[in-house]
Amino acid sequence: MPVQFLPNYISPLFHSAIEEANIVEFEDIRSRLVSAEYLVLLLLTSFRPKDKIRIQSLLNKVNRDLLLSLIERFDDEQKSLYKRYNEVLAGT
Repeated sequence: MPVQFLPNYISPLFHSAIEEANIVEFEDIRSRLVSAEYLVLLLLTSFRPKDKIRIQSLLNKVNRDLLLSLIERFDDEQKSLYKRYNEVLAGT
């Protein structure tokens, strides 16, 4: 099972993603599972070619209204996340 660890001190986005993550338990091990919306947002932040592919595979699993709300909340003045999101949508 692939796992990725996210430090919460990188940015307010990472901190919020971890704070709002669902707690799941597997074989007596508790972990936090980031929502699909936050995962897409984190992928929009790095926006490497493999991230674009992952975003496209996640888009049918996200609540688009929530995703847009999170983009608005964490976007910069240049609207970089929103532009990247639209770029991915144009490619689907």
